[in-house]
Amino acid sequence: MSKSKLPKNPPICEISAAGCSEPVCFYDDKGLLLWAFLNWKNDTTLGSMVFCALPGNKQVGSVKFTKNGVLKIKLEKTAPVFNVFTVNEHLEKKREYPSIIDLNEKGNGNKDGHGLEEPTEPGSILRRDKP
Repeated sequence: MSKSKLPKNPPICEISAAGCSEPVCFYDDKGLLLWAFLNWKNDTTLGSMVFCALPGNKQVGSVKFTKNGVLKIKLEKTAPVFNVFTVNEHLEKKREYPSIIDLNEKGNGNKDGHGLEEPTEPGSILRRDKP
């Protein structure tokens, strides 16, 4: 998806260690619902994530934060269901952490007709609330 097609207002998910029993929706589009439960190491550090099972032949295969605070979630055909992903990321209060979903698909979205211009979709934005 090209940057010009990114949604102007992606959904913001307020997250905190106090609300860790509630799942977080990272993506809800094109027939794909991507939900995860977050496990906190302490009040400010996100320890791990477990994603719900997805229909079809792909599951979440990798999850990592980039140096600039973007959460990259990649779907893979060989990934196990309910894999626990350790992230150990300190989240600053009220800072926004966008997520990018790599659908791991090829298409003909670029000018030359070879692959997607960007084979990713924007997901929800995480923002640590309290404490």
